[in-house]
Amino acid sequence: MEKEKELKGQENFSADRRNLWQLCLWVALLLIGLTTTIYLLQQTPTTYAKLAPLVTALHPTTGERVEVHAENFGKVWDDGGIEIPGNAAIWAPLFSYQPITLTFHLTFSPGPFKIKSGNRVIFSAEEPKPDTWYETSFIPERFEDQPEFKLIFETGDPLRISYIAIDMTERWRPIYSPAGISLTKIGVLLTVLTVLGGTLARLLGWKLVGLCTIGLGGYAGICIVQRLVVLIEAGPGGVLNSSLYWEWLVSNFGLLGFTLAFVLLVVPIAGGQTLARLTLQRIVPLIRRYPYLTAILTLAGFNALLTLLFFGITALVNHNFDNIFRFWDGPEYLAIAHTLYDPNDPILKIDGYNRSTLFWAAHFPLYPFLIRLFSIAVGYLPSMLLINYFCGTGFAIVTYHFLKDFNYSRQPLWVACVSLFLPLRWLIYRTVGASEAITIFLIVLCLYQFKRRHYLWAGIWGAGVVLARPNGIFLYGGLGLVLAWEAYQSLGEVSLWQWKRVFAAIKKLLKNFNWRALFCLTPMLAALLAVFALYGWRYGDFFTYFHIEEDVKHLQPFPFRAIHISAGRTEGNFYVYLMQFGGLIWLWQKRHFDLFWIGLVLTLPTVFILHDDVLRYGLLSFPLVLLIPFAGILENKAVKWLAPIVIFAVLLYSTSQLGTNLMNIEGWRLAYDYFK
Repeated sequence: MEKEKELKGQENFSADRRNLWQLCLWVALLLIGLTTTIYLLQQTPTTYAKLAPLVTALHPTTGERVEVHAENFGKVWDDGGIEIPGNAAIWAPLFSYQPITLTFHLTFSPGPFKIKSGNRVIFSAEEPKPDTWYETSFIPERFEDQPEFKLIFETGDPLRISYIAIDMTERWRPIYSPAGISLTKIGVLLTVLTVLGGTLARLLGWKLVGLCTIGLGGYAGICIVQRLVVLIEAGPGGVLNSSLYWEWLVSNFGLLGFTLAFVLLVVPIAGGQTLARLTLQRIVPLIRRYPYLTAILTLAGFNALLTLLFFGITALVNHNFDNIFRFWDGPEYLAIAHTLYDPNDPILKIDGYNRSTLFWAAHFPLYPFLIRLFSIAVGYLPSMLLINYFCGTGFAIVTYHFLKDFNYSRQPLWVACVSLFLPLRWLIYRTVGASEAITIFLIVLCLYQFKRRHYLWAGIWGAGVVLARPNGIFLYGGLGLVLAWEAYQSLGEVSLWQWKRVFAAIKKLLKNFNWRALFCLTPMLAALLAVFALYGWRYGDFFTYFHIEEDVKHLQPFPFRAIHISAGRTEGNFYVYLMQFGGLIWLWQKRHFDLFWIGLVLTLPTVFILHDDVLRYGLLSFPLVLLIPFAGILENKAVKWLAPIVIFAVLLYSTSQLGTNLMNIEGWRLAYDYFK
């Protein structure tokens, strides 16, 4: 009896130890997030500055005193007032994307005057009253692309002002209290004690610790909802760039995640078993009974997790979501969704959109038209991202069926999950505003129907590919080559020296060619004609795409010029070509001739492209020339162990790319008013 108790105690101790080790990662993230939050809450500087007569200010982040320059100010009167002529200005080497409050006391003004920040009027008075206090809030504009702002006074005769102050303390700041901070500190203490051998659980019991943890999670959830409401109300227009806001929001996500992990993996619910184990016992039979539904939910959930991590890291690093929306080609697709290719729309006069009239024809209409359609329900910006999420999820689901139904992979669900974050540039362009997600989703859907001999559906989905991207028409050529190859294989051996047999073979080839399948693919040609007809209506030129002034096609008559150019990704382009052609060779050797011909046609344009980002332009072929040929390597057990490191690296790389190739902030703010 005593031996059984001892063995049972050892088993319980081992189980507790395993659960605690599973919890360590969550605890580390929690401690880092909460420590950062508490530090920021205690170190928030006061950014209030009097500019006259004391011409100094405090930096909005560091709290250090910085010099403020006053240009062309007049004399100082005995009452402390300062004379400000028409060409006077105030500028300081600090900047904020948050609203700034300008307060001043006007003692004398002979007539109307204006105050400008950059080129924007932030205050004007037609009939100013003497001895009056004025106040206005504004978001400053950069002065000559420098991290500083400048206030310019426009007046006919000199003003007299006795007091000027700029208050930079107005920022999106979470509502917090000493009680909230104390609760957070208690949560950290509970966590540490729980990890160190379960001492607290033995003293107070698992139920009490579980209730405390659930309380912390509820508190974090309330904070998250509160701040997300603020985000929805403010929008991604540049006013939520406060690091305090984003650090607090992300740390509460960490706290909520810790709570879920703690309750699921650690706290015993019934019979000494955790909620995770009890849930698995109920779910496993359902998984075996509904494998396809399980695969769909798994891929949708994994894609949602990757998307949330992408957004979360972006918010934590950049302190805003602006970069996701400002990353090209997102602003261009938003502009097309708003203008519907109208060359006279006023939004095209904004800085950043000042391209040639025909430039917009380089972006085919399917993606922006869908943004316009869904904007009726959820708005332009959410539509742009939601379409990509659903198309990315749809791509993974169809890829799973493609791999499973045609036996291209032993572990199709795992390979489909990998296809959501590899190759390297794929995660970026299927998350931000770009047409790659919908295009590749429709390509895989078209190929799936084509291999199942559903040619009409293949033609319909292929038409969507053509409507999404200019190079989508290459898919039609690839499908035609497959039909020609199938007809050629029915000939047997043909001698080129016997002309009669050659002519007979050609006759047989034409007879065996699947003309019905080719006719079913004609919607792809009709889609291209429809796009050109749209351009003819809008721009008065049916062949607008071929007359665009900018180099949007990047094609050259000589191959592999992308390796020859002096660019940062030249070496990477070499390995992209190596992997693409290695995949094509594998397809030929394994006698997957249909995939070979389609992959070859989609890959060849990248050989003649002159651009440093070959991998992006080669994404259309990656399911064929990379995913299927290298599926055996991806299924390796060692690769699976490396997957978390690879995902982390891909996320870091992807979010780091959002700092480049952006629409300028001033132009984005003006354009944002059209997309609200």
